Amino acid sequence: ESGKKIKVAIVTMVNQQPNFKFWLDHHLRNLQIDLIILRVEDTPEYKPLIKPYGNKVIASFHSKKEIDLKNNYFGQMDRQKVFVNKSIEKAKKLGMDYIFHIDSDELIYVQPDNDKTPRHILLRKNLDEVHPDYSCIHFKNFEAVFPKMDNKCFNTSRFIDCQKGQCLSYANGKSVGRVKNGIEFRGCHYFSGKVFNIGDDKLAVLHFDSCTYDKWKSKFNLLKDTNTKKLNEIPFPF
Repeated sequence: ESGKKIKVAIVTMVNQQPNFKFWLDHHLRNLQIDLIILRVEDTPEYKPLIKPYGNKVIASFHSKKEIDLKNNYFGQMDRQKVFVNKSIEKAKKLGMDYIFHIDSDELIYVQPDNDKTPRHILLRKNLDEVHPDYSCIHFKNFEAVFPKMDNKCFNTSRFIDCQKGQCLSYANGKSVGRVKNGIEFRGCHYFSGKVFNIGDDKLAVLHFDSCTYDKWKSKFNLLKDTNTKKLNEIPFPF
């Protein structure tokens, strides 16, 4: 291993996510992510949650008033594109090597190896073993199956492989981009450039979709402002 520590960032938009502290802890403590760039919508109460992490988290806060919630599925995509591209620029300036684009109900999962290598080291090793020609490292998503509805998120160990079907949400994985390759946002699941599909024996994302009833309700409440034409363009059924 060269002396240089590989620097990894995450970019995420978050809105009213239950147990967000767990999400922050998992990525910043367990995986020792170097930087998280957040766009926090309609959740000012996260300020004290983020504070202890100092300059490891860059967060901008946006009130409901500033956000156009009409056709939110598409509006959100537009906001995401602008936000992710700006965040890539920030990450580049701050010397990051890789940037993940995941949601606040998703956890990056690193499959353990036989040598008991710490997960944060393994994560960086897995990324750096991918040939430098590849700008976008794409990995599979697994969707959580909740044992019973209670008010906790991230509390199950049962998952469905979304490529094999039966997932309620998306099934086309997520990506991490190589910052120095001049990557850009290419939808929620990819960055621009040459794509490498990394195996789930190395890396995956665990998706805890609508893990509480309130979260499910607010997700679909936002979608009720979508007109029929737009609703038909959404790539999966509601």
